[in-house]
Amino acid sequence: MSDEVVLSEYNHTWPMDYLRELQAIAKLLPLEEIVDIQHIGSTAVPGLAAKPIIDILVGFRSFAFAETQVHALDALHYEYVESLSVPGGRLFLKMEPRIRHIHFVEYGTEHWELPIRFRNYIRVHREDRLAYEALKRRNAEQFRHHRAGYTQAKTAFVLGVLEKAALAEQPPSE
Repeated sequence: MSDEVVLSEYNHTWPMDYLRELQAIAKLLPLEEIVDIQHIGSTAVPGLAAKPIIDILVGFRSFAFAETQVHALDALHYEYVESLSVPGGRLFLKMEPRIRHIHFVEYGTEHWELPIRFRNYIRVHREDRLAYEALKRRNAEQFRHHRAGYTQAKTAFVLGVLEKAALAEQPPSE
């Protein structure tokens, strides 16, 4: 698995790529156990440069059930990667080239809410989107051959945006 970090300019085909993949995975997963499926990550933000990897978030009714589905995507050549999965989530990669990530999580948990909150905020706040893109470009240069370093170097910015997004969601106090 290549750890090289290469950013691409925003590609208007990414939403269609997501929809095609959504249709394929919907045929393999038990839809009665899924609450929602979302396109997340930078490819879900119009105008934002990104690693050309479509991230798909699948929100199951229960994480215990999601865990029973780790082989459901084998037919689409996804590889379950336990070492990259977070507690409360399962990560699947479509490799060679690395073009798709699918995240199984329990709907309504922070693993569901935070990526969507970040995506939604960056979509509508241009200054933060531009600052995020500039950071991604610097990190891609600095960490070209160290994907984990690239991701870690974005953490403080992402957390700051999540704080802003949480504040923006709060109703005004009287």
